[in-house]
Amino acid sequence: MTGGGPAPAGTNGFLFCDLRGYTAFVERRGDQAAAELLAAYRSLVRVAIADHAGAEIKTEGDSVYVVFPAASAAVEAGLEIVAAAAEASSRETAIRVGVGIHAGETVATTEGLVGGAVNIAARVCAKAQAGEVLVTDTVRALTRTFLPYTYTSLGTQTLKGIAGGIPLYRVEAVPSSGRARLARQLGARRGRLAILTGLVVVALVAATGVYALNRPADCLTLPPSTKDVVAKIDPARNCVVAVYDVGRHPTAIAWTADAAWVGNVDDHSISRVDGKTGSVTTVGADGTPVGIAVGSGSLWVLDQEDRLLQLTLGSGQIASQRLPAGSDPLRFAGYAGFAFQSNRIWLTRPRTGDVLRSSPAGAAVALPLAYTTTIHVADTEPLPYVGPSSGIGPIAATDGALWIADTSGANLFRIDVANPASTGSVLDVDHGGSIAVSPMHDTLWLARTDGWLTRYDTGSGSSQSFHVVDAATAVAADEHDVWAADLLHATIAKIDPASGATLATLKVGGRPAGIAIAPDGSIWVSIQGP
Repeated sequence: MTGGGPAPAGTNGFLFCDLRGYTAFVERRGDQAAAELLAAYRSLVRVAIADHAGAEIKTEGDSVYVVFPAASAAVEAGLEIVAAAAEASSRETAIRVGVGIHAGETVATTEGLVGGAVNIAARVCAKAQAGEVLVTDTVRALTRTFLPYTYTSLGTQTLKGIAGGIPLYRVEAVPSSGRARLARQLGARRGRLAILTGLVVVALVAATGVYALNRPADCLTLPPSTKDVVAKIDPARNCVVAVYDVGRHPTAIAWTADAAWVGNVDDHSISRVDGKTGSVTTVGADGTPVGIAVGSGSLWVLDQEDRLLQLTLGSGQIASQRLPAGSDPLRFAGYAGFAFQSNRIWLTRPRTGDVLRSSPAGAAVALPLAYTTTIHVADTEPLPYVGPSSGIGPIAATDGALWIADTSGANLFRIDVANPASTGSVLDVDHGGSIAVSPMHDTLWLARTDGWLTRYDTGSGSSQSFHVVDAATAVAADEHDVWAADLLHATIAKIDPASGATLATLKVGGRPAGIAIAPDGSIWVSIQGP
């Protein structure tokens, strides 16, 4: 006996099912109705899978791929799916499902069960009309004396990508008068096969476990009413794959090594979303959080009442202190920009146009910190305080430098961390004031309220602007793509960093406020609501 190749996984039943007319339904009824239809369809499919000891291997859009321990179990599940779909359908919303089934031997790999039998089952499904369960002659031969169903020949069919013709059969359940007898027969059969089925399912799960654990999560469609959540986006598929409830009116968002952190304005809190489990923990911030930064083993939170909060990541201890007051004792100084660079906290004050720097904040150093005015950046009108949009505000850090956007004068300033006095304006940005700065290697991306993005090369000083959205609220960038949030249309745009072309636009339900990129490359967006 020779060896060396993968071991066969045994003979299994392979079932594929799809919604018929789903694309047309989306165009006719819209995303929300389509999402509800998809959820109802998947729910009844998964009930049938569980009823017949199947293993859901892959779900993509309206297509579901399932493996069963026997061909007969696949046939029973297929009939249950189409019957449940017919029962759940209404005049307004019909769940129209086609099912294709084949049986055969496959090879178990780390990607799941693979082989010609799987491909044939998928092609059979493509032939099935709404409400039909089609099987190959192989499935009929294995089950016709075992199951009391009717097999109607459809003749030899040509399947796409499969050499030669394959005889197909339509499977139909027995008449209603015989259903009680059928139920008794199936119950007795399930009892006899319970132990065998359990062993087969254990082996099947072992063979496909790696794939099942790593198969992509389903894409979600978020309704316009979505609010007070953080959405996780898969950048490869450009779709929302998870939504986590956080506090009211989430704004700034940042990532540590293992979690996303978001400030919630209306209930004065901070939420932590665990990157692995998705569990959410919320703690009080004793203020209105408008900025978040990470550094020296701590999460630093700026609130609108001129306070700085420090949450030590290891111990969870929280400390806070009031920042230096403005010249007018009746008003807050109005800190807006906030960054952690060179072991210090750096803050911008829009009304006075200057930058403050803290004393060094080592890992063992807790609040309070001392602050000194580092540099005067821009002259501003002596206007009443109207929030962080008046004057300098957004700030970002790159190696050895701080970059500050002037939302009123449309300038970009650079501060040399080693020599703060050498600050200067490096760019006069057209098309409105900048509202966010996101560094990507030697490139800065500025998002502006009029929907323009400006790319600035920090080495050459060259810049280029692209109009990509209508009302930009945030921007994030990595080595692959740039992501911009559009407040007006409740969307996230994926931008090619080289050409500035919009690669994809994704609806996120409510208004997106902040964007952060996780270490695994996933995109996280805080959503405030309509």
